[in-house]
Amino acid sequence: MVVADLPGCTIDAGVKDKNGYQLVSAFALASLIREHADALALDPTQPDDVLNRALDSCLDSEMDEVRTAAEGIVRRLGRNLGYLLLALRRGDPVNRAARDEWNDSYWAYWATIRCVWLGGGIASPRIGPALCRSALDVFDQAGVHDYAINLSPYGSALPLVGMARRAPPDCSMAYVFDFGHTRIKRARPIVEAGSLRALERCADAPTGWGDPSRDDKSAAARLLDHMINVIDEIHAEIHTGACQSDPVRVLASIAAYMRDGQPLLAQSGAYVRIGQIVPNLQCAIQDRLHERWGVPVEVLLEHDGTAAAQAYAGQPHTAVITIGTALGIGFPPGDDAALRPLYSDFTGF
Repeated sequence: MVVADLPGCTIDAGVKDKNGYQLVSAFALASLIREHADALALDPTQPDDVLNRALDSCLDSEMDEVRTAAEGIVRRLGRNLGYLLLALRRGDPVNRAARDEWNDSYWAYWATIRCVWLGGGIASPRIGPALCRSALDVFDQAGVHDYAINLSPYGSALPLVGMARRAPPDCSMAYVFDFGHTRIKRARPIVEAGSLRALERCADAPTGWGDPSRDDKSAAARLLDHMINVIDEIHAEIHTGACQSDPVRVLASIAAYMRDGQPLLAQSGAYVRIGQIVPNLQCAIQDRLHERWGVPVEVLLEHDGTAAAQAYAGQPHTAVITIGTALGIGFPPGDDAALRPLYSDFTGF
């Protein structure tokens, strides 16, 4: 999605002709921090993730110049998000022309959206509220007042919550994962009376890889081995002796668009490379875990944006956006009857 223009609106400098990744992502945030590194007293040669984590302390700095610069960066990132969402809402011809692979149905659907939930590592409790306010400022200035942008209380656990809701009613042992570009999150759902009470979180694991070339089959095989080992670690750590006749459910979101358990190959990313060496990634993981554990295993893989949106199933005219390494987008299913309900005090942790 490119923000080519918003006719009739004054647009901040540096927004036009940028896409969502360039405007709102870990890369976009790190770029803004480097641009103001002197005012923030930060070393611009540090990696993106180091700079992004440092922003929290800059926001709490006792030095006015540092704090003001940090607040300006958060405001700029939020306004970038606002422009992106406003362009999707309006569907101006100039922006449609910049996204010619979409037909009118995509724009018609985005025109129905009235509520956005934000999650992901960048939309943290520290900067998330300011992101929402700044994004809504863009809508207010454009005269659009029937739109809500909310910070999800589930934060970076959004995909885990969505996948935990997919655990079937007869499930006695399940693990949930979020295979991202940078980190792999892991947890076990805690269920009481059929409802999701909490997530028992385990330590995140590093993804630990770059993006292998399309022809590097040995690297892709190592990535698959890493996924299996990461899943096996949580099983060894918190396995509680579920009945061996019951299948262990592994419910995982993955940073790739999926179809029937296989990454769509017409996209980039490390997980897509694995899909090039196996007929079906979901089945490959399931078979490997069954061989390793010696018990029945059922695996479900879903696109991370779709997984995150399941946390808000039943909410109409809604989109769920996770801001991390890149943007994850999902739309809540209209019917939540097939998903586990959440306790009223569920927080995702």
